[in-house]
Amino acid sequence: VKSQHSERCIDFLTKELKVSNEKQAQERVLFVSARETLQAR
Repeated sequence: VKSQHSERCIDFLTKELKVSNEKQAQERVLFVSARETLQAR
C-alpha cells in the first residue's frame, strides 16, 4: 500500500502539477498510515 501511494503522489507532483522533479518528490513525500496514527492516539 505504501509504495502505491508514494508512486501516485510522485507522479502527481512531477507529471500533473510539474512542480518538482522525481528525485525531489521522492525526498519530500511522506507516508503516514491511518492505522498507525490511530494506534498512536
